[in-house]
Parts: sequence; C-alpha cells; structure tokens
Amino acid sequence: MRDFQSLTKRHKCWDAFTEWSYIQWSVPDNCILQSRDELVALCEWIEEQKIRTYLEIGCWTGKLATVLHELFTFDKLAVCDIGLCKKYQFDLELPEDADLFLGSSFSPEFAQWRAGLGPMD
Repeated sequence: MRDFQSLTKRHKCWDAFTEWSYIQWSVPDNCILQSRDELVALCEWIEEQKIRTYLEIGCWTGKLATVLHELFTFDKLAVCDIGLCKKYQFDLELPEDADLFLGSSFSPEFAQWRAGLGPMD
C-alpha cells in the first residue's frame, strides 16, 4: 500500500479554516472538500479495490478528481457539476482527459450523458 498521507500532503483538504469559512459565508475554501483522513481512506480503498474508472457527481472546483487521477491515472474519469464554483470566482479545473458534464445530475441530459459513459467502477 502506498503512503497516501505523504502523497497527498501538498494538496489542501477540508480543515479548520475551511470549516470556519463555510460557517461564516456558506462558501467552502478552494480545496478538496474531504478531510485529509477521509482522502487517505478513499485512496486506500481505491487502491485495494483496483478501481480503474471514476465518476464524481458534484466536484466543486475539481480538486478531488484531479488529485485522484494524478494518483491512479484512471482509464476513464468523468465528472458532473452544476458549476457553482464560478459564482464564487473559483475556477473548475480538471485533467484534460476528464469527461465533464455541466448541468444537473437530475436532468434527462445527464441520464443520456451517463449512459454514454458505459460501465464505471
């Protein structure tokens, strides 16, 4: 098992400042919206399960999907988001090969997009 605590160290995760910012302004920081421990546990699970495709619904600024793709180089990375980060002047940044659907995951367009992705782990 790789040392995901060390491998993710340079990436900002949900912390006390993010919590404070969210409580004060109802806007999270531009970071991974999981705590470091949650991120490490997810990485360990992905490695143990040999996950090769990843679908994230609701990605905020794309930090989690980007870090996971850096660590695992998924065969397929797909992300759906409504683009709320733009309202708060944050950029949505994803790897070039990510398949992005901008819109509601409850929409018929999403269902069509999701069907087109084929099987996902």
